Amino acid sequence: MRWLHAAVLLLVLAMLGSGSASAQLTPEQMYETARQWERAVLMQDLANIDRLWSDEGFFSRVTAKVDAPAEVRQKFLAGAGQNLGRMVVEQLLRTRGKTGGYKLLTIIKRPDGARAIFRVVGDNGLNYHELIGDTVDGAIRIVDIHVYLTGESFVQTLRRNYRAFAALQQNLPPPQDFLELQQMQKMLAEQNFRGVMNHFDGLPDELKREKSLQLLRVLAALRLGEPDYSRARSEYAACFANDPTPDLLSIDALLAAGRFEDC
Repeated sequence: MRWLHAAVLLLVLAMLGSGSASAQLTPEQMYETARQWERAVLMQDLANIDRLWSDEGFFSRVTAKVDAPAEVRQKFLAGAGQNLGRMVVEQLLRTRGKTGGYKLLTIIKRPDGARAIFRVVGDNGLNYHELIGDTVDGAIRIVDIHVYLTGESFVQTLRRNYRAFAALQQNLPPPQDFLELQQMQKMLAEQNFRGVMNHFDGLPDELKREKSLQLLRVLAALRLGEPDYSRARSEYAACFANDPTPDLLSIDALLAAGRFEDC
């Protein structure tokens, strides 16, 4: 079950519990929680990281929209472990490296309440996080983080793995989007960028609207250059208006290539 931990960390690069959701967090509440989180991360204060992060709130969101028997959910949770807040911070610190930074920038309002925006500057790249909070058992806790470079939150990433896990536990085929993602990730790791593009072009229309698959295509197109990148970027923008992820991926690619003047 270690792959459950790896799924959370891979994409950092990356509600059935008793802690039910309550009123949306106000900007003032989110600001105070975010300042405490920032301080705990920078000081590597594990005790306060554990206090501020809620595994219960996180996993209740992961399993909320998946139809699975209670015993499957319990098996998944037993294998996932505890103190995921520490895992998130450990990966964050590795991403930040020795010369990077982690800074609270502002508080924004989303339909589900106030969120905190953090800038993450690593040795070789730039990223942004949205800290997502909720009230769990009467206390304000962090229950998820949206990662701009992956285009999704930790909950969304792990829910995809939970859906596949639940299917396999019931002797059902894994979700098709999960299988296609695995195939495209394999080709990307093998630097078969044209293969990724061709594979995406052959997908059914409903799968072409999956954000994770669209992003893998953008990553492959970045390596291929024009006209592939412009096409992939414009089609991504048509599906996900005002999403900054492709722009950040472009900046990361330019930084990795040492083309600082083009950033």
